[in-house]
Amino acid sequence: MNIKSLLIVSVLAAGFGMAGYFASNAGSGNAAAAPRAGELVLKGLQGRINDVSEMLIKNVDGEFHVKRQGEDWVLVEKDGYPVGVGNVRQTLLALEGLKTIEEKTSNPNHYSQLGVQSVGADPTADNQPTQIDLLAVGGEKIAGLIIGKPRSGGQGGTFYVRRPTEVASWLVEGDNPELPKTGEAWLDKKVIEIKRDVVKAVKTVHADGEELTVSKGATDANFVVHNMPEGRELTYAASADSLAGGLQYMNFEDVMKASTFEAPETPVSIVNFWTKDGMRVMVKCWEKDEKTYAALEASYDASAPSLTLGPLPMPAEGEAVAEATPRSEEEMAPEIKALNARLSPWVFQLPSYSKANLTKRLDGLLKPLPEPEEPAAEEAADTDSPIDIDSLGGE
Repeated sequence: MNIKSLLIVSVLAAGFGMAGYFASNAGSGNAAAAPRAGELVLKGLQGRINDVSEMLIKNVDGEFHVKRQGEDWVLVEKDGYPVGVGNVRQTLLALEGLKTIEEKTSNPNHYSQLGVQSVGADPTADNQPTQIDLLAVGGEKIAGLIIGKPRSGGQGGTFYVRRPTEVASWLVEGDNPELPKTGEAWLDKKVIEIKRDVVKAVKTVHADGEELTVSKGATDANFVVHNMPEGRELTYAASADSLAGGLQYMNFEDVMKASTFEAPETPVSIVNFWTKDGMRVMVKCWEKDEKTYAALEASYDASAPSLTLGPLPMPAEGEAVAEATPRSEEEMAPEIKALNARLSPWVFQLPSYSKANLTKRLDGLLKPLPEPEEPAAEEAADTDSPIDIDSLGGE
């Protein structure tokens, strides 16, 4: 065989050898599409974060859906109530940045040791996975990942994952998304935040007709109580201030559509808050199944109740004392419209501290009445003394 023939045979042999190598590896779980050490885990997510319109998150306790709705992200299982956009963004960026360190087991019998088994495959395992799927509009799956346990004894930011369609699991590095067990953990639970120092007056009307009104003028150090009973005193000077803080830290424990809430016939209280710029927020409160629910509505109303106690103090030199001037209804309209668009579709279940401020009664602000004095005891007859019969007289 001449040299030319030998070269041809050698080239053919090498070609068949390489073809056999790739063929043998094609079914081994180490195909060319699989990531290698140091590569991004979810290559399909690169440059497509803005295409994600839905997240489906599953764990052993259940699943929940988070969807994009305009500029907001909402929780499907709560009738589309908004979730914190920061939670969504943080999750997407964390998934985008994950990089592989080392390939781990491809044996399904060993998945539960790393927490990368399919969700629900082994409900009794100590390490339970969370799966997240990222979808585009129309349901196209952009990426998916099963997130397992953190690496034992390793540095922070290393944990185990598996792509749902592949057998190989990986040790990866990056920010762990630490997905919640339920979608409620992502809800933006702030109902409203109106600082106490912008509130001008508050009026509470109870179901039995009792009213409690407090207000604060420019010269008042604290909120003052209207129609104070004669001879009664506040527990302390700032007792009424707590009512004005009723909207300052209002968060909810649960939320539901107003259209599906079966409200009791009579609210336990209706509370109106007037702000210095002319907005009024009305809060209706109901008691149902030992829980407190509230619905809120904003409107323009510059006629807040007011009461000034005593003469106005003289202002310091160069200082003016004047009431804040309400803004015009036209100026306030966009803010009120936006607030009602966000609040009016919902009824909120409130925690006990919010209930306390929204159902407070006048007597709860006042010092207890003094105990009535015991009448002086009359001098009792001494029945133990012997009776002088002769002193009784007689015929």
